[in-house]
Amino acid sequence: MSSPGEGTRPAEAIDAIRATAGGIVIAARVTPRAGGDKVTGTVVLGDGRRALAVRLAAAPVADAANQSLARLLARELGAPRAAARVVAGRRGRVKSVAIAGDAARLAAAARSLLERLAHDS
Repeated sequence: MSSPGEGTRPAEAIDAIRATAGGIVIAARVTPRAGGDKVTGTVVLGDGRRALAVRLAAAPVADAANQSLARLLARELGAPRAAARVVAGRRGRVKSVAIAGDAARLAAAARSLLERLAHDS
């Protein structure tokens, strides 16, 4: 069951993904010290923006959670691990992850992920 503000409707979640000149930037709301690494859906942030809801096994210590997040999103979108990095929110739960590559292909992969999450819920 989703908590308040959570959902996985792909059309609404598109604002969690932004195309850039060199790829995409994804907004993510992270829950560290979870049972495993998994994108669980989307969440509406306090300011009304949407972000991917992500659970990570890593603790938020010594950049471990940030590295796990970048690795997870790269894997989910079929990008090399080196292409993904946390660019904002390094010390907070709401983060921005830049993934370098073909923006159209990465955005399509992200939309596919959101559709898969909507179907699974």
